[in-house]
Amino acid sequence: MFSRRTTPSPQVSQLVAMGFPEPQARQALESTGNIESAIALLCSSPPAPSPASPSPAPAPAPTVVDLASGDPPHTHTSATSTSASRSQEDKDLALAMKLSMEPSSQQPPSRSASINKAAAAALNRATTTTKTAKNPSKSMSSSSSSAPSSLSTRNLPASISSIPVQPRLLRLSHRLSKSSLAVATLLKTLTTIQQNPTTPKYRRVDLSSAGFKRSLSGVPGSRDFLECVGFAASAQDPNILTLGLVDPALFYAALECLKSVTGTWPYAIDLSRRKWSAAVARMSRPSASLDSSRARLLASLPSEPAGLGASRVTARVGGGLTLQRSFAADDVVADVVRWLGACLDPALVEGFRKGTVVLLLKSKNPKEEVGGEERREDVEAMTLKTVGMWPATEVEVVSGEVWRIEQRRDVWDAEGGGK
Repeated sequence: MFSRRTTPSPQVSQLVAMGFPEPQARQALESTGNIESAIALLCSSPPAPSPASPSPAPAPAPTVVDLASGDPPHTHTSATSTSASRSQEDKDLALAMKLSMEPSSQQPPSRSASINKAAAAALNRATTTTKTAKNPSKSMSSSSSSAPSSLSTRNLPASISSIPVQPRLLRLSHRLSKSSLAVATLLKTLTTIQQNPTTPKYRRVDLSSAGFKRSLSGVPGSRDFLECVGFAASAQDPNILTLGLVDPALFYAALECLKSVTGTWPYAIDLSRRKWSAAVARMSRPSASLDSSRARLLASLPSEPAGLGASRVTARVGGGLTLQRSFAADDVVADVVRWLGACLDPALVEGFRKGTVVLLLKSKNPKEEVGGEERREDVEAMTLKTVGMWPATEVEVVSGEVWRIEQRRDVWDAEGGGK
């Protein structure tokens, strides 16, 4: 009677596939009860092998000489030698098993570092595979949760000069510098997210909101900057940008790039003009407390002439506000200043005398201040014809700060932001 050969268990098959002989693999499993311990036992202190006659050495492959080409002889491998295509790691592992199965009476030679490395790698693969199979959800959660922790432990630099600044962030920041409101909005938004990285409401931007339209909509580079730091359009609503993971190092670099452009001339001139426009908007509002002062200034103005001798003065005040009136050629600059004070705020008259309000001749290229460097008291007494505001002219009314920054455009960066 012939005994039926038993089918090896999956654990035995796995060990055999890793290069361990089946008898030793079966014995190791029976001794330990689990595959991890069996592999450790086989790799470190395997059990003594059962007596068996040594397998004959494989016959060398036939050597064939290419007589036609005269090439050196080469060896053709047979179909039975497919194991030669195994990785070097598996070969080293098989050699380790062969050495470990020698009789204990002989002193086994020391295994090389590559053999030990191969055995350790095989043990690690088997252990990882078994644990993943037992609890796949735990493995997935642990791998997904490792990314945020690695970001939170980064050592952030003290200044932007010590890290490689991303060229795209810096380029976008300079593009945004022409809109001081956009830069200020992004600085506030990113700073809030940096301080509250886990708060969902701060990692959401509504492109259709009034705040976005007022400060960022239509500003070249604003949406590109948000996408560069990680914002992406929502799949449910394309008008909603959401931020996933907050990268502290990326946010640090983005904030430093935005802060670096607050000292540039485009940012400074836009900020000063925005402040002046806001002041003009406040001055142009109806005010019962100013009505009497405005009425007194209107009463002090010369009559508005008509005909060819009249000079039409157009004043661009700021914020889109434009004023127009006719003056005679011999009317003086003080008459124009009082007219502006009557239309806006009587405080403009005193502001012109102190230099906080400036009249610029837009007909000149480049623009020139009305009266030049003369004293304000003397300028007020000059006729419109003398200062170049006749027969028709267009003046720009700006703050003294705006005019000083405009004059320093060529030397702004050299002076460190006009300081």
